Amino acid sequence: MKKILTLITFTLASFGISNAQDCDLPGLYSGNTGANMTVMLTPGVMGSLPATDADAYMVALSSDGLIIGSASVGNTSQTTIAVWGDDASTTEVVDGALAAESISFQLVNGTSLYDVVMPTTVSYTTNGLVVQAAPATVTLVDCSTVVEEVCPLPSSDVVNTGSNMTIMLTPALVASLNTSSDDAYLVAFTSEGNVVGSEVVGNVSQTSLAVWGDDSSTPEIDGALAGESISFQLVDGTSLFDVVMPVSVSFTANGMSVQAAPSTVTIVDCSSASEDVLGCMDATANNFDAAANVDDASCTYDVLGCMDATANNFDAAANVDDASCTYDVLGCMDATANNFDAAANVDDASCTYDVLGCMDATAFNYNELANTDDGSCIAVVNGCMDVTAFNYNELANTEDESCVSVVEGCMDATASNYNELANTVGESCIYGTPIEYQLSAGWNMVGYTGTAVNNGIVAQMDAALGNGVGTANTFQVIKNVSGQFWSAAFAQISTFNQGQGYMMYVNGATTTVNFQQTSGYISGIEYALSAGWNMVAFTGDVDAENNIVSSMDAALGNAASTANTFQVIKNVSGQFWSAAFAQISTFNPGQAYMMYVNGSTTTVNFQQE
Repeated sequence: MKKILTLITFTLASFGISNAQDCDLPGLYSGNTGANMTVMLTPGVMGSLPATDADAYMVALSSDGLIIGSASVGNTSQTTIAVWGDDASTTEVVDGALAAESISFQLVNGTSLYDVVMPTTVSYTTNGLVVQAAPATVTLVDCSTVVEEVCPLPSSDVVNTGSNMTIMLTPALVASLNTSSDDAYLVAFTSEGNVVGSEVVGNVSQTSLAVWGDDSSTPEIDGALAGESISFQLVDGTSLFDVVMPVSVSFTANGMSVQAAPSTVTIVDCSSASEDVLGCMDATANNFDAAANVDDASCTYDVLGCMDATANNFDAAANVDDASCTYDVLGCMDATANNFDAAANVDDASCTYDVLGCMDATAFNYNELANTDDGSCIAVVNGCMDVTAFNYNELANTEDESCVSVVEGCMDATASNYNELANTVGESCIYGTPIEYQLSAGWNMVGYTGTAVNNGIVAQMDAALGNGVGTANTFQVIKNVSGQFWSAAFAQISTFNQGQGYMMYVNGATTTVNFQQTSGYISGIEYALSAGWNMVAFTGDVDAENNIVSSMDAALGNAASTANTFQVIKNVSGQFWSAAFAQISTFNPGQAYMMYVNGSTTTVNFQQE
């Protein structure tokens, strides 16, 4: 792990990253790859080094900037540097010099950094020896004018959406990350760049990373979508790396991806070496600068125009007169007028005309300015001219304030929602009887037969209860088929799903529930059945067909019959129906039933015609 950190440290120093004046200094080498060569520093070379600090040291660098050796040179007249070669047994990373690779050197003296050119060039040879007997060439590294480029690091914060998959990071993969910080962490991204998972990988041998999927119950996308490709980055200190997994990852809820081989790790280069060249970048301008890469709004142009200040179109910005000046010529400019002047450019209101129009003062379109009747008169037609009114008259041209507002509603006097004020059919007539269901003390299985758009469990139940004491005082808990629940103290669910059943524990005395007290009987409720267990409301009214087999055969959307669709149908008491044996044969309006669906999903609608 120290090898990669050392490489990064040198890279930043070599390219002059600085906060103000001080260089970011390379550190001492620490390691043993099992193979090295020796560079002897004689008094001749030592005397040429500005090693005024007792802790001054020399570092050896590979051509890629990797620190591969170091030695203290403060307060000493001669010494040696061991230059370490690459360990061939660790194929996943280069951790030393390669055969014949050119070696460079730097001197760290206090807070100063120097490039050191040896009198004799050094190429790596295992077990080799190079004696530096003459003075070296030493150059101070100037870090005062370089701007630091820092990568924006992704956050490790993720949202628990309730659905995830597991990425198993084995020792082989964790080792290939070569982290240097105990706080280093791996981040998972969607194709849109959203962080959907993170895990600390510093100072661990193996671990796992949870990739979170999208929460389908919320409208925004807050996790990975099914089949979406997942990418990864490593944050190690202030450095950022792209990580390519040995096995590609596509999101699968509850899935697992085992990464058993090393990953490919690449540092993200956030530096920018380009310089701004200010100038005019418009090739059509007088002062176009082909070398400019930043337009400084300095472009100048020939501006053609009228330069006569007495002209109508005088252009104060013009610097070249283009003979375009125009002047006022007064006259009638209407070509339809009797006295039209084709040369005029300023109308002086002198035009005269024959005025055609309706000259009948009783007509709808009487024109008091007309002096010639053109036979265009239209008779007055009184009536309602409001297109939204019930008695709108499309032939009327004069409003007589007779409009009657449209009143939409059910106009069938036999329907339960008949509106005697209605003059326009605006809603479906309801013929069923509102469903009222008897609740007993303890557990009940209740179907939600209210509207699809509701204002929450508490508001819906408060309005539906017959005891008038409120939801919190009536129920200990209300649960759906998935086990998610509502209680007065804590709630995982807050609204009812139309056509779904719920387990409800009633405290104390019995009461009734009627979700249709205000709306009247609601028809057309369709509920989606999933494979496995469902809790389904019987939404037929009190007069509807309630035989389990015949009513369910008619209600199913798959047309596969009750016997082929369900393994078992149970009520709250545990009594059941199955194709082989049945303890119950009819449904109770407003009650819910546990139904086990074989195979594919389908829908159920007990109220379809």
